[in-house]
Amino acid sequence: MKHTGIRFLGILLSAVFLFGGAQGAAALTQNNASAVTAAAAPSATPSSATRGKVAVKAADRYTLRARTYSLDVTTPQFSGLAEADAQAALNAAFKAESEKLVADFKAGMEDLESSMGPDAAHMALIHGFKVLTDTKRYYAVEVYTLSIQADAGTAETFYTVDKATGKIISLKDLFKPNADYVSRISNGIYVRMKAMNAKEDGLFFLGQNDWEGSFNSIRPDQSFYIDKEGRIVICFQKFEVAAGAQGSPQFTLNMDALKNLLK
Repeated sequence: MKHTGIRFLGILLSAVFLFGGAQGAAALTQNNASAVTAAAAPSATPSSATRGKVAVKAADRYTLRARTYSLDVTTPQFSGLAEADAQAALNAAFKAESEKLVADFKAGMEDLESSMGPDAAHMALIHGFKVLTDTKRYYAVEVYTLSIQADAGTAETFYTVDKATGKIISLKDLFKPNADYVSRISNGIYVRMKAMNAKEDGLFFLGQNDWEGSFNSIRPDQSFYIDKEGRIVICFQKFEVAAGAQGSPQFTLNMDALKNLLK
């Protein structure tokens, strides 16, 4: 992989600030490793006007076990969000996704059995959710899909609710207007990926500008959640920025290093 010295030198100062210099490797974690940061986020207490209790429960569950096939789909359902219409639309989307996963799985079973015969192929799919954070201020949920057929594929979607407003927030909602949070976070993650590549034989896609999977920057609406310590965790899908052996990389940020940009 090619890395321009100019780019690396230019972003190194940002990484030192964001991830604590020599302790940068400890300030970022990936794949759910334990996070060690210079300092946790300052505690934030929602106003007394906090909305109703935010929660996610299982609306329904569909399971199927048939010879070499296994399907387990649980539909999440939000309650307690401030905007009833938005909540209803989100829950309807969850239901539609579950129904499509079940229908597609059954169709796949029929196709495999008609082309390869009974028990000739193995296929499994698990879809569900887990609550990652439930603090006084934030409620974060991961909705995941694991599919197995010859190889394993994963997909995750993260939702973080600010309990003070009862609304699902985006990454930009955490920062001041016109704050260049994208560059600061991206530069630090780039340096961390580069350091990991030196140890792990280049699992992250860097410096490959002719390929859409090459990492150059997070998106303004990058997938994320707020963890139990109030820190931002930047999330990537499997294969999005690295080889499959890297899994679904996650990077936990040092909030003190971002505090001049945060609201």
